[in-house]
Amino acid sequence: HTATILGGKMYVFGGANEEVGVMNDLWMLDLDLDHHRGWERIIARGVVDGSVTEGAEDGGVSTRPSAIPDAREMHAACAIPLDKSGTTMGLLIVGGRRADGTACNDTWIFSPQTKLWKQIGSGSLDRPRCSHTAVFVPEHNVVAVFGGWDCCGTIFDDLICFDVETERWTNVDFQLSTSVAERFAHTACEDGNGTGVYICGGVNAQADLNDLIHLEANK
Repeated sequence: HTATILGGKMYVFGGANEEVGVMNDLWMLDLDLDHHRGWERIIARGVVDGSVTEGAEDGGVSTRPSAIPDAREMHAACAIPLDKSGTTMGLLIVGGRRADGTACNDTWIFSPQTKLWKQIGSGSLDRPRCSHTAVFVPEHNVVAVFGGWDCCGTIFDDLICFDVETERWTNVDFQLSTSVAERFAHTACEDGNGTGVYICGGVNAQADLNDLIHLEANK
């Protein structure tokens, strides 16, 4: 599953367990102790062809995949601005592994204000993947997605970017501090300057990795 902070609240999406299997439920925890009431399940709706439809979940598994994200695990998520001022934040999720074991390449944005999911029609990854990372790079207003695997034996070493303003995947020139081996199950975070990403560790077909890579955008 993923956990993402939006406006002082933590949002946990998806994942899997032995009892239910793969899920697409969304939970929120208010981190303000004055308003803390425990975990709250968010019953979200979706936007399909410009119309709002009820988000349907059945035991954690979507029965309306066109309205809300399919159940998944090993996806990536991060917080992104929903307006130019950056005062309103939303949740972006991308990719992951479905209940049938296949990887997906769809992109979704959730607004806590409206409790609506929106699928980005033109916003699909070039190749389905899971166990990748997604990091918002504020200086360039993009989400940098790195690595992962396709559930069929291919492990990726590519970095692709989602332009938050245009809601399209785009090419951003990132300078590498060193060569980057393909990997999945790694971790990543923004570099503190708002211009790049740190990538740490992970796994590939040859070894468990313990390196630290800095990717800085030249855009």
